[in-house]
Amino acid sequence: MTYVNITTTTSLKPSTLPKVYETGIKGVGVKFCLPLNGETTYCTPTSMGKYYGDFDAPQFMEVVFVRTGRDVASGNIPMVFNMNWVVQDSNISLVARSQGATEFVNDVFFAGCESVGAAVNVQMGKQTIQHIKNGSVKEVPFNFDVRCDGLKPDTKVPVKVYFEGNSQADGMLKLANLGQAGVASGVGISLVSDKGVKLPFAISRSIALDWNREIAEGSIYRFSGSAKYVPTGGEIKPGKGDATMSFVLNYN
Repeated sequence: MTYVNITTTTSLKPSTLPKVYETGIKGVGVKFCLPLNGETTYCTPTSMGKYYGDFDAPQFMEVVFVRTGRDVASGNIPMVFNMNWVVQDSNISLVARSQGATEFVNDVFFAGCESVGAAVNVQMGKQTIQHIKNGSVKEVPFNFDVRCDGLKPDTKVPVKVYFEGNSQADGMLKLANLGQAGVASGVGISLVSDKGVKLPFAISRSIALDWNREIAEGSIYRFSGSAKYVPTGGEIKPGKGDATMSFVLNYN
């Protein structure tokens, strides 16, 4: 088997992330990579083996900047390094050298988004079985706010959200402790946005939050929706109808 070792000699310090070096700029790391045989890109340090044939010498290298933190700054990065490509047990080697610096200007990344306020407790109230059966249960509105900071002035970002919980399908949350004494059965909680969209329980179906207002600490985005009890099939029995879910922000 033929082995190739790829390493990088640089004054930049390795970060806590694998194969990522610190740049000295807050929130920014860098990787040094080589595409080999036109198939796979390998980032240093690494080695690989091949049973048959030779490795084609790399034609170019890739310098990949990596976001490493919530806050991303701008600055100058010294790009002085050697990338070493060495075939073991042979005199075949290649050294790619870089001298100079790269100016990194952040006009894309922002610090991030986080929930504002305490957990939302949606008071569903007491409902009769008959009202649940005939669909006359009133919807209970709820909302929550998200603050995004580190944005350029007058910049709005596509902040999206999806949900996690004991769900059998989008827009339907199962009751907690089903089957236990004192817990209702045959009932679930229907959840929709104020636009009538069933709340998604997968990142691929995330829905957008609406921009609400600007404050000194950042931009406020708001989600508004509603919940109500609905039948899920089978006999409806009275009892507690509690459930919990979490929301996950999807942005940047």
